[in-house]
Amino acid sequence: MRVDAYLVCPHYGQPYGQGGQRIKHGGAPLGMACINGMIKSKGYRTRFIDLDFSDLSEAELIEQVVTDRPRIVGLTAVTTQIMSAVRIAQAIKLAAPEVTTVLGGPHPSALPELTAFYPGVDLVISGEGELPVLDLLEGRPYDEIPGLTWTDNGVVRSNPRGPLIADLDAMPLPDYAGLNVQLYGLILQHDTFNGPIMPVMGGRGCPYRCTFCASKVVARRNCRFLSPARFVDHIEDLVDRHGIRDFSFSDETFVLNKRRVQEICDEIQRRQLDIRWACLTRVNTVDVQILQTMKQAGCRLIETGIESGDQDILDRIGKGIKKAQVREACEIITQTGIRVNGCFILGLPYETPETVRRTIDFAKELPLTYAQFAMLVPLPGSAVWETALDGEVVRMHASTWDDFSRYTYPMVESDALSREQLHTLHRKALREFYYRPKRVAKWLLTINSRKKLKSLRDMVVAFAQVTRAKRRPGNAQQVPRVTHANVERLIGSLGQAGRQPVPGRHTQSATPYARNHEHVACESAWPALVS
Repeated sequence: MRVDAYLVCPHYGQPYGQGGQRIKHGGAPLGMACINGMIKSKGYRTRFIDLDFSDLSEAELIEQVVTDRPRIVGLTAVTTQIMSAVRIAQAIKLAAPEVTTVLGGPHPSALPELTAFYPGVDLVISGEGELPVLDLLEGRPYDEIPGLTWTDNGVVRSNPRGPLIADLDAMPLPDYAGLNVQLYGLILQHDTFNGPIMPVMGGRGCPYRCTFCASKVVARRNCRFLSPARFVDHIEDLVDRHGIRDFSFSDETFVLNKRRVQEICDEIQRRQLDIRWACLTRVNTVDVQILQTMKQAGCRLIETGIESGDQDILDRIGKGIKKAQVREACEIITQTGIRVNGCFILGLPYETPETVRRTIDFAKELPLTYAQFAMLVPLPGSAVWETALDGEVVRMHASTWDDFSRYTYPMVESDALSREQLHTLHRKALREFYYRPKRVAKWLLTINSRKKLKSLRDMVVAFAQVTRAKRRPGNAQQVPRVTHANVERLIGSLGQAGRQPVPGRHTQSATPYARNHEHVACESAWPALVS
């Protein structure tokens, strides 16, 4: 029985630096699960593979593609996955050139024309992927599919995006068939939840304008929501089908509408769902009443973006919060009996060693269960990306897209804050926050099972790798100043996957990969890919 589509989540790059140990932790790929649910509801056969949570190597994946010969292979990618996605696409075109490779997700959505120039990439989808992937399987012409980008005789063709999906309730439930959902979970939640943690999303889009965030490239700022009943349907489906009891509510800001949150919590309790959950929200959206309601419905953890302990930096990045609001929110969350994790970014535009120091001290003052200290990464599609390309306020240093990681050696610098200073301050933040005797004692007291012991071990290993993270000497280059008109020049400084465009379906010429490769063995294709 032929498989119509492979849906593949590639490996992330080197999240903890060169040679770092790969640790299996993270959330299940909800976006791809939504696409999987959509196309399966129309009768198409799929294979869904997440390489970071699979025993398959990239080479073994290609072997299976050669055997199954699906019509399309869809690959999703954030920036640190794009090189892996391109490697896989190239290998597919070498080994099975008739298979159409399609890239989507945040990075291709932000840079569709650039992504389409990579060899092996037939098509790029910008924005929400459910309907364009369905259009491809139904044979709709390329020039009629909204949000599609491809190359035609070396010329990039790009269609405008279509309207966002308005009625989310009408969409099929996400389908995780093919994934081992028991493997998913987050290191910093090991002492809050007992089992695997699965994401559910009640809405798409975020109305806020934080300069470091690139979420708008897929969902834009238009906020659309599932009805409370349909949202809880997603939860109940995962409970019934996979036995999941722990959830991460993945909305950008879950508590945008308190009345809606109240209705969701009421629906969870009405169905007598014995679940625990975490959510993301802003400090200026919560109050005692809604927090008590959330706690009664199973909320055990809130993660909130604090970003900086310096008010001027908060104002410059468009966060729209005050430090007093942060203190008040963290206090009332913990008083309600819900844990709170704070997320911070070091190296933001206009940072100095003194402002970073204020952030570290502020994090230590707050009643946080954990603090996530990330270093600034100017993600394509964010306002900070444009600022960094200009090169005056902050400058980027990178050799490949894999360097766009928040936890390796810093990739940004300014006249006021060097990369070396930022690296030192990042390590100080981790050590000063986590290696306090009372905190270590709390960790040890939470260990009551082998699973929690393993989670704690993974966290310690990850922290050790972050503090030791280095890049090869001379490996990183300053990303040159470019304009919107010639952003493809970044292929020269960042691209390690080749620089020749792949003709699209409309061209009459053969692709560079169609030279009698119909029966090439994967073992023959793979060395050519990585050479």
